[in-house]
Amino acid sequence: MSIAFPPSPTTLPTGLIRGSFPGGWVFLALEQGRGCCLLNLYIREREYLPALMRTPSPAIDCLIAIRCVTLSAAPSRDDVYFAAAITSGPANVAFWRPGAERWCLPVLLGQTEEQLSQWRMVLPRDPVEDILFFRGRLHRGFYTLDIEEQLVVYIPDTAGDDANSHDMLTIRVIRYTIQMDAATSDRVVLSRYLVESRGDLLMVHYLGSPQGFDVFSLQGEQSVVPGRVHATWRRCPYPTGRALFLGRGCSMAVETGAGSHVLMHSSADDESWFYP
Repeated sequence: MSIAFPPSPTTLPTGLIRGSFPGGWVFLALEQGRGCCLLNLYIREREYLPALMRTPSPAIDCLIAIRCVTLSAAPSRDDVYFAAAITSGPANVAFWRPGAERWCLPVLLGQTEEQLSQWRMVLPRDPVEDILFFRGRLHRGFYTLDIEEQLVVYIPDTAGDDANSHDMLTIRVIRYTIQMDAATSDRVVLSRYLVESRGDLLMVHYLGSPQGFDVFSLQGEQSVVPGRVHATWRRCPYPTGRALFLGRGCSMAVETGAGSHVLMHSSADDESWFYP
C-alpha cells in the first residue's frame, strides 16, 4: 500500500523513527549529534527536542541518552501537552514541555529549596521498562512500569509552575503496590509493555519465539492513603477482536473484528539508546 503525502516546499529531516503517535506524529532520532524531533508526516510540522537535562539540586545541565519518548497528547499550538522519556542516568525518566530548552526532572508540588535535594525520592526505584500516558479510573498521567512490574504515575501540574521558568516541572506522584493474582510461569520475560485497550491498562510480557506473549490487566485499584494505590495484575486471555502493536512508549490496540486477535512486536531498537 502506498501513501501519498502532500507536497511541501521544505525538506523533511532524515533519521530513524523511534515511535509513532495519533495524528501522523512520529519521534525521529536524527543523525548522531543532530538531535531529535517530533515530526508530523502529513503536514510536515516539526518540534525539535533538547539534548540536555537539568537536575533540580544541584542545578546542573547534563547530556542524556534517550530510550523512548511518549506524549500526553498530539502536539498542538493551542492545547497544553507534555513529552516524557525513558532516559539514562539516575533519573530514568525525564519530561519536556513546549518552550523548554532542557528536559527536566519531576519536582513535587510545594517543595522548598532544601527539599529539592531529595528529588531522587520521586523517581522509580527500579529500571523503567515502559512509559505511557493513560487516562485511568483513578488517575490521568504518565504511567511508568519498572522491571518489578510496579507502577509510578506522574501527573504534571502546570498551575504549580513558575510561568517564567521551564527548568522544573511540578507534579503529583502516585505509587502503585501491585500483586499478581496468580503465580507467573518460570519462562523468562524478555520485555514488558504497557498498552491501553478499551479503557483498560494492559501489561504484556514478551517471551520471545515460540513462547509468544502473556497478557495482564490492571484490576482492583484502591487508594489506601494519598499518593498510594493498591492493585492487581490479573492474567487475561489474548484480547479478542483487537490487534496489539508493541513498542516502547507507543504501544497501541486496534480493533480488528470479533473473534480475532493479533499481537505484533517490533524488537528493532527496543533495547537501544539514542544520544541526541
